[in-house]
Amino acid sequence: MATWNPEFEAVSPGRIHLGEVIKACFDEGFETADFMISASSYKLTWTDHAAPVSDYVLAMSTRGMLYSKLWLGFIRPLSKRVFFKLPTGLRGLLVKKILPNVE
Repeated sequence: MATWNPEFEAVSPGRIHLGEVIKACFDEGFETADFMISASSYKLTWTDHAAPVSDYVLAMSTRGMLYSKLWLGFIRPLSKRVFFKLPTGLRGLLVKKILPNVE
């Protein structure tokens, strides 16, 4: 059974590997390394700089344009704002109703 012991976080395989990648980039003279998304805490131990992440959508059909404008541009952001303004307990109940198999 796998488990996580925070006492060994400083010498975890992922952290050691990332350190070696950074060392190799430094040795090669790279000034920037992309750690990919998301900005996890272990990545931020190596830097104090992070770039914002953006999504771009190019609609190639009328259906795609409607999806982009209506769902991505209006309905989804509005739904998220409303959802996150709800009390935590009510949000939990909604999630259980909508996604019953998610813990």
